[in-house]
Amino acid sequence: MILNLAYYYLVQIAKKHVLLAPFIGGVEKLDQLEKRPKFIRSNFSPVVNDVITSEIIDERDRKKKVYEIVKSLNKDEKTLIYFPTVTGIHDFVKDLDKDNVEFEIDTDNPEINEFIQWVNEEIHDDWYLVKAMKNGYLVHNGQLPVGIRLFQLDLYENSKKYNKLLCTSTLLEGVNTSAKNIVITKPARGTKRMDLENFDAFDFYNLVGRSGRLFQHYVGKAYYIKGPSDPHYVKHEAVKNIQFEVTDTSQDMDIHNDNYTKHQNYQLFLNNLGITHKDYKENIGFRFRFGTIESLYESYRRNKHDLLSELHKQFENTRRGRYPLVRILYKIFEGTDNRLYSNIINKLLYKSRPKLKTVINEVHHYFRNVDLDVVISSAIRLKSSYIEYDFYAKLSVVLYYMRCEKVVERYIQIMDTKIKQVIDFLYFMEFNNLRMLKDLGIYENDIQKLLK
Repeated sequence: MILNLAYYYLVQIAKKHVLLAPFIGGVEKLDQLEKRPKFIRSNFSPVVNDVITSEIIDERDRKKKVYEIVKSLNKDEKTLIYFPTVTGIHDFVKDLDKDNVEFEIDTDNPEINEFIQWVNEEIHDDWYLVKAMKNGYLVHNGQLPVGIRLFQLDLYENSKKYNKLLCTSTLLEGVNTSAKNIVITKPARGTKRMDLENFDAFDFYNLVGRSGRLFQHYVGKAYYIKGPSDPHYVKHEAVKNIQFEVTDTSQDMDIHNDNYTKHQNYQLFLNNLGITHKDYKENIGFRFRFGTIESLYESYRRNKHDLLSELHKQFENTRRGRYPLVRILYKIFEGTDNRLYSNIINKLLYKSRPKLKTVINEVHHYFRNVDLDVVISSAIRLKSSYIEYDFYAKLSVVLYYMRCEKVVERYIQIMDTKIKQVIDFLYFMEFNNLRMLKDLGIYENDIQKLLK
């Protein structure tokens, strides 16, 4: 475990701080902190977790084994079903329809009926989440908008009918739930490239610990589906030491503490842009780590000709669509030309605030070879997080590069008018009170209704 910049700074000003975590064996390198924490270790646990391993000899048997285990469990017991990726949840839900599971939605609960009706109208009636709910399952993963995640969790905790929750590694990241059982379909998580990375013992037993809860389930059961290449886990190997060390962020520590002269690549970056260290910190240094900013600058330089050429076409033809510009910007930001994502982003930047369902249907019409659930999930992720955070922040940095290089002002103005100002308008970037409502999970169109 590596100390991050936020903790490094906050611990210096905090009067008291408490960190609680399972399987922590000790604290190392305390001399790097001005305030040295006191470490207290305990093996006490208010619940017992039994791990039941179900071995399979062929990967193709994994999904079948998941169904067998879930069917064998008491339907009235709270059960978490863990998947390494969202795609795994998609595949699981698709097969539920084939299985003809008998489940009746609680028609006496108006909130459930309203929610499903809202999803059908605003997102899509063929979305896997609706199919899951119609088969008695709830869903939680990082791609879902905050409001939907909260609704699903609240329903899982309080409903007597919905006792099964399909989830990803968001469960390891602070989501507090109660469960009698957890089914681990595969002990891994998906990375950004969607490659699977196996859990170590710490992560595995952290996940196992999600079953069982004080005053509710004193004995929790974890069902581990173990394939031929999956690890064998031993509990004592889960114990880790916290290491207070800044490794890959040490350059950023030096930069933010004004000890940057030993980093030649940083000084070269400043010279290329013609800016000072102070300029960097005030304008772009707070947005990303320097490694990200440096890579973004290199990508901008590689694609600068295409960007300026498109901006010239936009200037020559004021009626030219925004899509080619969005496509080039996405390539600069992410290092890849993704027509699907660029198309979705472009449609999500319409000032008319089209329903997500409209965007999804229009995009899927042109990308029929792409699975509908992939289009839906991509549109939700781009709308609920990517555009207003990564895309907007990287756009601001690139605009700064352009101003430093004294790019023709009319080109900068086109970027500002057609992209940045639109995001400001759609995502309430300049209105803190409205941003607060959105960050709480309130849907954008509902915020407009509240304003009226």
